[in-house]
Amino acid sequence: MVKKGILRFAVLTGVFIILLNFNPANLWAQPSEIKFSHLTSANGLSQSSVRCIVKDHYGFLWFGTRDGLNRYDGYTFKIYRNDPANASSLPSNHILDIYEDKAGDLWVGTITGGLSKYNRSSDSFVTYTFNTKDSSTLSNPAVLSIKEDSKGNFWVGTYRNLNLFDRKTGKSTRMNLSATISNASVFTIFEDSNKNLWLGTGNGLYNYDHQTGKLKSKLHDPKNPQSISSNNIEAIYEDSRGYLWVGTESEGLNRMDPASGQFKRYLHQPGDPNSLSDNYISTIIDAGNNNLWIGTEGGLVHLNSKTETFSSYKMEPGDEFSLSNNSVASIYHDNQGILWVGTFSGGINKYVGSISYFNHVRSQFANSKSLSENVVTAFAEDENNNLWIGTDGGGLNLLKNGSVDYQHIRADGKKNNLSNDIILSMIYSKRSKKLWIGTYGGGLNRYDPKTGEFVVYTRGTGDKSLSGNTSYTLIE
Repeated sequence: MVKKGILRFAVLTGVFIILLNFNPANLWAQPSEIKFSHLTSANGLSQSSVRCIVKDHYGFLWFGTRDGLNRYDGYTFKIYRNDPANASSLPSNHILDIYEDKAGDLWVGTITGGLSKYNRSSDSFVTYTFNTKDSSTLSNPAVLSIKEDSKGNFWVGTYRNLNLFDRKTGKSTRMNLSATISNASVFTIFEDSNKNLWLGTGNGLYNYDHQTGKLKSKLHDPKNPQSISSNNIEAIYEDSRGYLWVGTESEGLNRMDPASGQFKRYLHQPGDPNSLSDNYISTIIDAGNNNLWIGTEGGLVHLNSKTETFSSYKMEPGDEFSLSNNSVASIYHDNQGILWVGTFSGGINKYVGSISYFNHVRSQFANSKSLSENVVTAFAEDENNNLWIGTDGGGLNLLKNGSVDYQHIRADGKKNNLSNDIILSMIYSKRSKKLWIGTYGGGLNRYDPKTGEFVVYTRGTGDKSLSGNTSYTLIE
């Protein structure tokens, strides 16, 4: 049995508790990248392509997918789908847009069923759709965009034409502003700070003044580099400086100067990590301080408006906290500061800025400087803030202060080396400046970091012997 006076600590067996003398603040670092949690079909989501997101005034989150409307209460999903036997169900399972108006009513646009209003008291829907024989109905059954303006006008953009919808009568006025818009898909509707209505269509960007009836177009001109980059408009947003940001289907991001009406283009530049990650823009929302969150086919993008640089957040294979899919369809920033990101085929991503996640460190087969084994059993920190890590089968790892590379010390059967790769406990002695390592079946090891030498104590009857070769816990 080892005498207390010789080693000045006790070796305990049968107890799986590790007491380490190191500063945990060294392991708690502010994450350098955004870390997401995910909601998928495994959590109850009806389908993994999420085109639209809204949080209503009751606190429910609504997600529109290709197979149903999902209501999320923070714990579970309730799914709404079409029921052919129920006229009060959704008319279609493919949801294109969700909108809550100022009265608190929820409206849903579908791909073949028109516009539906949710009745909260009966948990059902009233639907207004297209009828070829009735010009007071919607101009097309595919509802792409919904917007209530500052004057209470309720606009509905469809696959063909813009509609002014009367919520009291349920009737629509097909606007027919021009032959071009009447035959265009109205993908997005936006009202700027000057109460101008902007229409993003498949045939260009338009500014519409409902009072005067004036319609102004902003079209791509191949000969003018200060014109908009494309006529296929997917997203519109205005920042606090009055700049209008316009996302296109394949020609990147545009910023319009309100004074000159001229556009500055932002495109993906191969080889430049600070450029836009992809030229397909699906959505744009506010990120604070005139910065933007942008959804692209190349991931989630943050634009720093001061430096005009882009930061991209993408799916990283093997990283469970990365974006679930690079094809971003929808972004929503709720009143609790949570960022929700809907993707095509990847479900929902949730980012809570107030929560710090651990950075995961794993063994990598092709990287000899990575952690030796994924099962970590013990930690110790020395006076130089170097971190010693014991593993189950991978021996001892050393992460020097300021380094990202792991040094490995393995058992090789030699006399003065580590006796066993299965480490159960570890402590760094401030008095002796030695590292003590308890193993499974290999006894107790004393390691001198300066000389690199091991002294091994095993089971026996002598003064420096142990009662057993497995040491679960060490205490100085």
